Amino acid sequence: MWGIELDPAFAAGIYETMKDKHILVGLGGQKKNVLRVMPPMCLQKHDIDDFISVLDDTMAESQK
Repeated sequence: MWGIELDPAFAAGIYETMKDKHILVGLGGQKKNVLRVMPPMCLQKHDIDDFISVLDDTMAESQK
C-alpha cells in the first residue's frame, strides 16, 4: 500500500476527482488527508505512468 499525505481540505477533492476519472484510491488517516493506493501484484510501468498522469492532472485542476 502507498500513502500520499495531502492537506485535509485538498485531499477530499482529489479523492472525489480521481474516483470520477476511474482511479480507485482510498482516503484515510486521522484527518482523512492520506490518499491510500493499493496497486495489484501484476502492476506494470504503464499502469504507474497512467496513475501519475491522472494524479498530476487532477492536482493541477484543483489548484486553479
